[in-house]
Amino acid sequence: MSTYEFACQKDGATRCAQITQLIASNREVHDADNPLVVMHLDIIKAFCSVRRQAQFDVLAERASTSYDNRNVRDGDMIPCAPSLRK
Repeated sequence: MSTYEFACQKDGATRCAQITQLIASNREVHDADNPLVVMHLDIIKAFCSVRRQAQFDVLAERASTSYDNRNVRDGDMIPCAPSLRK
């Protein structure tokens, strides 16, 4: 696993997308049942207004409150990717 930081660079979001596409295109095996997923959540510095409880609810696989304009309601099951549990 590699770590790349793009937030302090000019046009960091574009650079992040380009590196992600490069990594994905160089992957030899593309398995629809086990796809390559690249994800990084940085809500500590960039998105200070985001409720952090949502992250814990995903790990618990159950909503503790309503999200997404009440499309997800308190008590609803929330799927959690196994890779988030590592």
